Amino acid sequence: MAEDSPVLWLESAVIQLREELQQANHALMRVKAEVHASSLQPQRNMFFVAKTTSTITAMSGSTVGKGTVDIYRRGTSDDGLMTIGPSYTVYNAVATSISSGLWVMIQQDAGGDWWITVEDCG
Repeated sequence: MAEDSPVLWLESAVIQLREELQQANHALMRVKAEVHASSLQPQRNMFFVAKTTSTITAMSGSTVGKGTVDIYRRGTSDDGLMTIGPSYTVYNAVATSISSGLWVMIQQDAGGDWWITVEDCG
């Protein structure tokens, strides 16, 4: 019986390690899913729905206005909108400012700057 003791301990340790590995794999899969969801970054030549998080200043002369927005995408399980990343600086080439909290459409130019292309009229 004394000879079996190290073997039983080793079997028990292997079982425990398998359980911990399975838990770690599940945790890794959850993290990968979260990273994937947060890495849905906008691509050039596409438009995005965004909500202003600051007042977007008006263009004045040849100086463009600017402010910040959160970018949204349509949810996969319903049609609700969900944010897809950090706030972005956007530029405004119109001589009218845009209030915070309004929905806009934005697009990225070839230089990587984000521009408001359509503004909420409400």
